[in-house]
Parts: sequence; structure tokens; C-alpha cells
Amino acid sequence: MTGVQTCALRSLTLTGTAWAMTPIATSQISTLGYEIVNGPGMLASNIAQGGATLAVALKAKDENLKSLASSSGFTAVMGITEPCLYGVLLKLKRPFVASMIGGAAGGIYAGITGLVRYAFVSPGLTAIPAFIGKNPMNVVHAIVTIIISFVVGFVASWILGFKEEDRKSTRLNSSHG
Repeated sequence: MTGVQTCALRSLTLTGTAWAMTPIATSQISTLGYEIVNGPGMLASNIAQGGATLAVALKAKDENLKSLASSSGFTAVMGITEPCLYGVLLKLKRPFVASMIGGAAGGIYAGITGLVRYAFVSPGLTAIPAFIGKNPMNVVHAIVTIIISFVVGFVASWILGFKEEDRKSTRLNSSHG
């Protein structure tokens, strides 16, 4: 798994085609006992999206944005990213780029260490047991992937920042259109 593959998985989620990877992951788990592409890539991607979105939650001045970013950032680190992806990251743009940077960093580490997933679950903090298997270091690599993805996504989002008026102008344009 490389950082490029992690970013590609995010594109699949955006277009709703991430489920096309399910048969590949299921086949790998049933024949090999683990899968190497979807789970590790989604772990890095989901956690990075959560980190970038939680940085928005801490930095935002608008109370509605703070609330949306904190709740959707939390769900992202648990494995469900659609609320933060569509509600925060895509609308603000720069935090989306930050999440891709974090996902790439975590994905590179996951690829270098050969991280695998032993069960089919939505990758996030609650899915850590899915990375426990024959190789005892695998779960350690999963935790390090989580840390790298979160920290890099959070810091990149904090540094890149965002314009809150982007969100306000989107809200105004949609109510007048």
C-alpha cells in the first residue's frame, strides 16, 4: 500500500465506487487469510480525514462549523468518513488536501511495513482488533499508521488553514439558488 493508493481509495469513496474493492478484499481474506490493499489504505485515509476535520473543529470560529467538524471528525476516526468528507473537507478544500497528505504519509508507512487486515470491517479505532493476526507486529504497525495519519492530517490541516467564508458563501449560495 502506498500513499498514492491511499489517495486513490479516497477518490473511490468520493465517487461511491469504493464498494468495487469489496470483492477483492473478501477474496483475499478467504484465500490468504488477510488482505493488503483496502483495509490498510482505508485505515490511513479514514484516520487522516478525522485528524484534518478535528483540526477544523479546534480552529473554527463559527459554532455550527465547530459542531459539525467535531462530531464528524470523531466518526471518521471511528471508521465512518462520509459526514466529514462531504460536510467539512470538500467544502473547505484545504483541509481535504491536508487529509490526503496525512493519508499518504500513513499509507506509505503501511506499505513499507506490509500492514494487512485480517477481517473485513470499516477501518478506524474500533477496528484495531481486525489487524491482530499471525504477525504480532502487524497491530503495532496499524497503531503507528493511525498515529502518523492522524498527526500529519491534523498538522497539515492546521497549517494550511481554511476560509470560513467559503462555507458561509456556499450556504448563502445554496439558499438563494
